Amino acid sequence: MEFENKVALVTGAARGIGASIAKLLSKNGATVAIVDLDEKETINICDEISENSGVALSFSGDVTDSTFINETVNKLNKDFGQIHIL
Repeated sequence: MEFENKVALVTGAARGIGASIAKLLSKNGATVAIVDLDEKETINICDEISENSGVALSFSGDVTDSTFINETVNKLNKDFGQIHIL
């Protein structure tokens, strides 16, 4: 699969399945938003993706908080356009 010019938002992406999905999407060309409660780990995953020539952004917060989600989506839309993959 190719995800060039696609923007993905992956929740629970600081570890486990979420981190694996984020890395795979990035490896296949997507810009990836790493979303999780654990700020340190979201930054670590973003750094790992960047070291492998990918583009990733870290968002630390609670996905049950509508204000956090709205701010995250607005930031992604402003900087990268439409979100294609959730």
